[in-house]
Amino acid sequence: RRAVFESPELASQLIKRMAADLGATFVGVTPLNKGWVAYSHAPLGGLGGGTGGRGFGLNTPIKIPEWWDNAILVTGTMSWDVNAGDPNYGDSWTGYNISSQIAQQMVKFLKYLGYPARWHSPFGGYDFPVPGIAAECGMGEIGRTSNCLAPDFGGNVRPAVITTSLPLAADKPVDFNLAEFCSRCKLCAQVCPTQAISYADQPDFEIYGLRRFCTNLAKCRDGWNLGAGPMGCRACIS
Repeated sequence: RRAVFESPELASQLIKRMAADLGATFVGVTPLNKGWVAYSHAPLGGLGGGTGGRGFGLNTPIKIPEWWDNAILVTGTMSWDVNAGDPNYGDSWTGYNISSQIAQQMVKFLKYLGYPARWHSPFGGYDFPVPGIAAECGMGEIGRTSNCLAPDFGGNVRPAVITTSLPLAADKPVDFNLAEFCSRCKLCAQVCPTQAISYADQPDFEIYGLRRFCTNLAKCRDGWNLGAGPMGCRACIS
């Protein structure tokens, strides 16, 4: 049987309470913008490699499930001190574990309620880039790093998303004047080991209808792969 709620608002309250009880530092809801679903064909896979490894052959077309109506974003916050002391990889696995475990448990909960659900996390693969969804559900705004930065914990989180057909009340985007701040600050660009982050005074790149600062992802990835330690870099976060 499928649980029936008196209103989408009450359903959202329950979902947020459950995610918070599971350890989420932020929970937001937004209708899934199908324009963010970037993977139209199955990629190679691997950690964070989209749908590769879920039974799709390379370059196989992917059909977006019709029940992907709403997106629930949950976050696991990382330690500032650990990231600052070890920007090579820092506290990433802790954040990955927290957000992935919360997402898995939320999927189980939604299915108990009678609704289909799918988790998208660092350990389960993403079927879409998360920053746009994070901005639309009110976690924060897109900053110079190309990530969604929150007014309280910045980009020091690891997010996961749950897609479901459960009718939910959507949250609203926030505006805390991050664009003006990023136009002046540029600290993340200065500390980037590979100089992959734009120094432009204003957003200089547009993708999926979103105007933002351009990050050279090839340079960023090179920095991840060439660091003397576990693959990764968190300099712009720490």
